[in-house]
Amino acid sequence: MRPHIICHMLSSVDGKIDGASLGSVTVPGDYEATGATLEGDAWVCGRTTMQQHFAEDESFVSALSRPAGRQPVHVARKAKSYAISVDTTGKLRWASGDIDGDHLICVVSERAPEDYLSMLRDKSISYIVAGESAGSKLDKAKELKVPVLTEAEFLKKIGR
Repeated sequence: MRPHIICHMLSSVDGKIDGASLGSVTVPGDYEATGATLEGDAWVCGRTTMQQHFAEDESFVSALSRPAGRQPVHVARKAKSYAISVDTTGKLRWASGDIDGDHLICVVSERAPEDYLSMLRDKSISYIVAGESAGSKLDKAKELKVPVLTEAEFLKKIGR
């Protein structure tokens, strides 16, 4: 069975990621409670959020600087729940293949270095090489026929 991934996000009014400002407009635990209500078995964060909250402080520095190019999907293991990191250039360094009990899957582009993928395999982290570069997430979701909710549909789904 494919994971049911929920992309519910918080951002500032200007669209920038600023965790400190979001704390003033959210109730502690509300984000996680909403996620539980939506019953997803995976969650997704981009590179900036993962760097701020989950990855190691130091970025990955490639010794080879050679792009990986096209690669098959690497499945380190199957799990009940997943944390998905979108890090197209392979900058995040990870301590392990789990985040709070969720198995880590990294989505990178063909530009990610070969030795970055090697590091992911060594840490039992699954990965997907998803094309040459980052593209429009909404366009790709529509192309793959992934349901995209409007704000009104989302609020109805969570009972608000």
